[in-house]
Amino acid sequence: MDSWLHLLQAAASEDRDSCIEWSLKLGYLTGKENQVMLDAHVNSMMLLATPFKASTPQPFDFGLGSTWSGITTEIRAQIPVMLMHRLTPPPRETYSLNR
Repeated sequence: MDSWLHLLQAAASEDRDSCIEWSLKLGYLTGKENQVMLDAHVNSMMLLATPFKASTPQPFDFGLGSTWSGITTEIRAQIPVMLMHRLTPPPRETYSLNR
């Protein structure tokens, strides 16, 4: 759980290198991914971290028609790319964290 929080913090800080580093440690990435996969993964993580960014107004609205709806649409758009280029499935223990 601590490692996943580090990944979330890296994504919220828009620190691409740390995002990749923590994704490797957690098993989201193998280190042999192509640039297309790295971009889709990091972009998705940064979108997922939007509510936790210092620049995001609080409280964050997760309701229908909110900014969150657009973010989830953008994340969903990355799924086909990640399915095509992913070399390893996401760690099973993190499935519920990403919902």
